[in-house]
Amino acid sequence: MEPQDFNHLVRTLHSYLVDADYLDTERFMSPESFSLRGEGPTMAQLAERLRRHMDSLTASARPSPVNTFRASILDACRKAASMPQGFYSLTVPTGGGKTLASVSWVLAHAVAHGLRRVIIAIPYTSITAQTAKIFRDIFGDENVLEHHRATAADDDGREQVDDVNGLLTENVELEELMMV
Repeated sequence: MEPQDFNHLVRTLHSYLVDADYLDTERFMSPESFSLRGEGPTMAQLAERLRRHMDSLTASARPSPVNTFRASILDACRKAASMPQGFYSLTVPTGGGKTLASVSWVLAHAVAHGLRRVIIAIPYTSITAQTAKIFRDIFGDENVLEHHRATAADDDGREQVDDVNGLLTENVELEELMMV
């Protein structure tokens, strides 16, 4: 294990411990807030929603070199889903279908490894907002937590967080959380 990996592991474990303590305290002291966290669909159910969406896109796509390229990227991502857990990145030119190919990999990877949630980190607020909209259209608002500074402010710059999203941004306890 590399030193930076150990440092990341220790910080992650500490975060989990603190988070678990807060959740246990909330469950006891504020059951009404705790009940807002709810339960979501499984990774397999989300993967099935995505598969249906992708089948619909494929059925209506015209044959073209770009669509052939997108299909090959999607196929490669699906095949790579059984790879060991770790940190991964995907580099594909603009228009190559990386948003849907990468989420296809993420969900298949989560199902293959029995994972209960995924976190997708994306640079640049504009890309994050665009990707979150695509995910909400596929998975539903209740299954996508878009979290960045621009989502937490009103037009005057005052922080605006509803009860459920406020709770979700505090920790990663919610089952099947997708965060972008």
